Amino acid sequence: MDHESLFDGFNPDEFEAEAKSRWEKTEAWSESKRRTKQYGESEWQELKEELVMIWTDAAKAMDSGETSDSVAALTLVERHRQHIDRWFYQLTREAHVALADMWVTDTRFSKNIDKHGEGLTVWFANAVREAAG
Repeated sequence: MDHESLFDGFNPDEFEAEAKSRWEKTEAWSESKRRTKQYGESEWQELKEELVMIWTDAAKAMDSGETSDSVAALTLVERHRQHIDRWFYQLTREAHVALADMWVTDTRFSKNIDKHGEGLTVWFANAVREAAG
């Protein structure tokens, strides 16, 4: 599987060793590995299309003036959380906040998310925090 072309230049394989050292002992890591090893090209493509649609819809909401605490934003956050639940591992709201914090602090993530709209990373991370209460 060529993840780099599938994910528009972002290659998660480049970060495998780093991710493994940080999360290998977690249940989420084990569950994600168990699930994704079964995915073929069609599953990876469906996963990508679903995620791109979430980011596209989020960018549209942000651009239309929705605030990160709006119903629209919170609905998008839940779609994203369910996306992770469906494809990788059970994602609690607290863990979602930890992911959002990582997106904001690690430019490898924010650069990729902001491809869908300038400032989307911060807007969506704020919405994730709002959703978690």
